[in-house]
Amino acid sequence: MRREGTIGKLHDSCDVFFNATRPDKGGVYSGTWGGMFIKILVGQLLIGITLGIATPWVICSIYKYVVENTTFQGKKVVFEGKGGGLFGTFFIVGLLTGITFGIYYLLGFANKKIVKWFVARTKIEGVDAESTFDCDWKDMCVHQMLPWLLPSFICNNMTLSGVKMRSTYGFLTMISAEVACAVADAVTFGWYEFLCAGVNRRLGTLVENIFVDERAAE
Repeated sequence: MRREGTIGKLHDSCDVFFNATRPDKGGVYSGTWGGMFIKILVGQLLIGITLGIATPWVICSIYKYVVENTTFQGKKVVFEGKGGGLFGTFFIVGLLTGITFGIYYLLGFANKKIVKWFVARTKIEGVDAESTFDCDWKDMCVHQMLPWLLPSFICNNMTLSGVKMRSTYGFLTMISAEVACAVADAVTFGWYEFLCAGVNRRLGTLVENIFVDERAAE
């Protein structure tokens, strides 16, 4: 049972983080370390050449790669966002943060706007319905200070093409992925992380713990 209010939402996130129980089948992530390595390598080169101006386009390119290598219940996910749109969102967020001397960011409005931008442009292929993310600014303010709870918080407050989602990305899941990556990195003398295999594994673990919320239909 979900609790109301900011403290209630924080309790819900902590319940997931420490005591997650998984349904039978979560998302499937099919991205490869090679594909991720190329995306990040090319992205870093573009950011360096353009002195940072290309950052929004690079972020969209990497996010698009992750999203479009993800399926839920056999349905492909697509991303329709463009770097120019993200650049405009960053500009507005930066401007409002500056005008308010950082208050816009500290109170969670900045991150909420950015998350809403990404979610609104992430769709289930072939489904003609809006994707939404909505939360109280106080909830975002609290969760952005506890970033390890953010993945579950965002998933539990969004719909993809009208389909309610939820996450069971918990503490033990995160630790097991981190330990596996650390061991693999040690065995390969650092090449595992350098070649983005670690990043790819963490993303796979996260996606596997995101589900269609069957409870929403009850």
